[in-house]
Amino acid sequence: MRLAQEGVQLPVADGEFALVLNRHGAVDGDEVWRALSPGGIFLTQQCGTRNDLELNAALGAPPARDADSDVFAGTLAALEKQGFSILTAQEEFAPYAFHDIAAVVYHLTVVSWVIPDFDVGRYDAKLRELDRRLRAEGPLVVHNHRYLIRAAKPGEGVHPGA
Repeated sequence: MRLAQEGVQLPVADGEFALVLNRHGAVDGDEVWRALSPGGIFLTQQCGTRNDLELNAALGAPPARDADSDVFAGTLAALEKQGFSILTAQEEFAPYAFHDIAAVVYHLTVVSWVIPDFDVGRYDAKLRELDRRLRAEGPLVVHNHRYLIRAAKPGEGVHPGA
């Protein structure tokens, strides 16, 4: 089920779910709390603020978000304040590589939030410069900033291995 509009209550009964999953979407702690049954598990994987920064730098584009803000810590604190027990909290910076300029253009077209004003014409000179660099030096390695949180709503049903 998808939440059509942030701040709108899901059409489910209070405590209806034993598990709520969220991947890359906004987290509404109040609504997650309401929808989870006692002992229910909330599992979320999110993009951090330092995602793909090397790509932004290579094209002379500012980071899409404040790279110095710690959204991971803020999300953990908000969930704990809500009353959740944090069972797992992991952060990682997984490397991946761009081997040619076509992959860079495709990525920035599909993942439009990395460089919100991306346009091939607007970034033509920087794309050509990066293309020369990729051909001469090899792949551009960038890092996916991701975090994973598994939290439990207190009550019966919480199991240490859940």
